[in-house]
Parts: sequence; C-alpha cells; structure tokens
Amino acid sequence: MSTETIETPRKLPPRIKPRALKRRKDSLGFTYYRTSDGRYEITPMYAHRPRGGLTITIEQWRVEDLKNPKAENRFYGDLDTVRHLLCTRTREMPWVVGDMDQGILHVAASRKAARDWAEDFACAPLASRSHFEGSTCWDYRFNHPGEDGGTDVYIMRADHAHLHGFDAEQEPFYPYPDDPHEEGPRGRAWNEEN
Repeated sequence: MSTETIETPRKLPPRIKPRALKRRKDSLGFTYYRTSDGRYEITPMYAHRPRGGLTITIEQWRVEDLKNPKAENRFYGDLDTVRHLLCTRTREMPWVVGDMDQGILHVAASRKAARDWAEDFACAPLASRSHFEGSTCWDYRFNHPGEDGGTDVYIMRADHAHLHGFDAEQEPFYPYPDDPHEEGPRGRAWNEEN
C-alpha cells in the first residue's frame, strides 16, 4: 500500500472584471455605453409602438463583444445587470502588478497593497518611481543601494492595464490572496519552461 498523498490542485480565485462603463453619444445624440477597456458596447433597445416606430422606453440592453465579432449579442433587462456581470465598481477597482516579460504578477485591492507586495516580491527597498502622465500607471524600481540589477514592475489600476499592453484578466503568477507569494498554475508552468 502506497503512503504517497495526492495533492489536489488549489482553486484559483475568480477572475477580475477590469472595466467600468463609460457613457458615449452617437452621431445622432443617442446615449450608449462602452466598457473602459473597449471590449463591450452596450446599446439601448427601445420598445416598439403598436402602429410603428419606437418609443423612448428602453426595453432591454444589447451587449456586443467588439473583440469577438463571431460571438452572439447578449440582451439584459437593465443596465445594473450589465454592470454587475461585466464591470467592477470604480471604488472597488483592483490594482495589478505587471512585468513586461511575465505579464500580470499579482492583483491587489489598492495601489499601496500592490506596492507593498512588489517590495516583498523584490526583496529590496523602493529605489525609484515614475508616473505615466494621464493614467493610473506607475513604473516602480526596487533595488538595494550600490547593487546592480533590481526589480522593475508596473503598478496600475486594472481598468487601465490594457493601455499599457497588459491583459488584466490574465491569470496572475501569484493569484492567491491568502498566500500572496504562492505561485499559481501559470507561474509554475512559466518557471518550468524557463
């Protein structure tokens, strides 16, 4: 009889929804919405009048996936349902730590929490920080004084990650909130390949 224990894979936390709804106007002045990452367009579908034409009453909202034109449009009865399914409330928008080679490393509740995680990850103090003007992205460098090398990461709000070449929905290298330095499946696979 074998005494080996079989390790069951740890469940990943749910993926974040790094987007907010942005109100827009079309060429005729009608309101529609687009998600902040540019992926979804949400347009109102107006009720029909019995004798033809449309009323001003919104019957439902059509959600079109702009990055996947073959996907069927989805329809929802109210905008709150669309927000709940696709978006994160702005006050609860997570922050991500990104690396140019490895992609998303970690997701945190605030910029400070993301910076603290990055400092622990780098095992070095903050050496420099710069801000990308007009966005919520910072370039952080962690390094001990007088030493070569160091760790460079980008820390940004999740809904702006796509503006800097990151996919905030990507599985983080370190995905677990209860053990923030434990590698997840993507991190382990990347380290095995490299």
